[in-house]
Amino acid sequence: MDELFHVSERRSTIGTELRAGLTTFLAMAYIIAVNPAVLSGAGIDAGALACATCLGAGIMTICMGIFANRPLACASGLGVNAMIAGITTTVCGGDWHVAMSVIFLEGIVILLLVLCGLREAIMDAIRQLLLMLLLGIVLVYLVMVAQFQSLRSPLIVMFTIPLAFTGGFLALLLAGVEVSVISLIGFVMLVGVIVNNGIVLVDYINQLRLEGMGRREAIIEAGVTRLRPILMTSLTTILGLIVMAFGNNVGTALMQPVALVCIGGLLYATLMTLLVVPCMYDILSRRDLRKVDEEELKLLDM
Repeated sequence: MDELFHVSERRSTIGTELRAGLTTFLAMAYIIAVNPAVLSGAGIDAGALACATCLGAGIMTICMGIFANRPLACASGLGVNAMIAGITTTVCGGDWHVAMSVIFLEGIVILLLVLCGLREAIMDAIRQLLLMLLLGIVLVYLVMVAQFQSLRSPLIVMFTIPLAFTGGFLALLLAGVEVSVISLIGFVMLVGVIVNNGIVLVDYINQLRLEGMGRREAIIEAGVTRLRPILMTSLTTILGLIVMAFGNNVGTALMQPVALVCIGGLLYATLMTLLVVPCMYDILSRRDLRKVDEEELKLLDM
């Protein structure tokens, strides 16, 4: 068995694989009861559904182990295919034979896309976008380090990025749009856009402290003074993206995920920036700031 499945090459044992298989079966066995209970409403015999569920899962899992040599369990769950079948039979009033034909044709199309290498190309594109996202975050941090001449102030501004991502995911969730390659482009754009609000706020706080104002007083004054510019900057960007987010033609529908991510990220992060960034500044920037006088600069030059 080890020669067939190469268990030792994966630094595993036969016992470990058997225990993992049993655990996976117990975790997925619910579909044996749930699939017939849900899909029998379309007029299919419940016993036939249970038999088909077990046979399909067993055959595909065995094929995955023998031909692909991967310890993966395959089973038919209540996913997109079940939703399509339910809509076809209940909403559209079609027969379950028609629904199963649609699902079968969908499977053939997906198989052809996999064989043509399109799926691999999409996965490579996602990995490249995630790498671009990480690289963008690093570059933004380095630029802010050069601007603030500090490692701590840019770190405070960087707290706006996870806030923006949270808003972007919430916007996709509320709109019922899935995370895709197009939506990832929106997250990459957010990295460069949302830090502007944090930079404006933190930079003005530093200016006030250099003029002799206390830390807490500078934070309050900067929040009041920079409130309107931050809100106006975000609002103008959001208004410019509304047409793209809610348009009905082909071009706007294609870029809708980008607009939704940017709008959701800007809305949520702008509001949270006015709360989170001052708090993080108060926690992380407790050291006093002072200007460097000319005599100290001369000593540094020497």
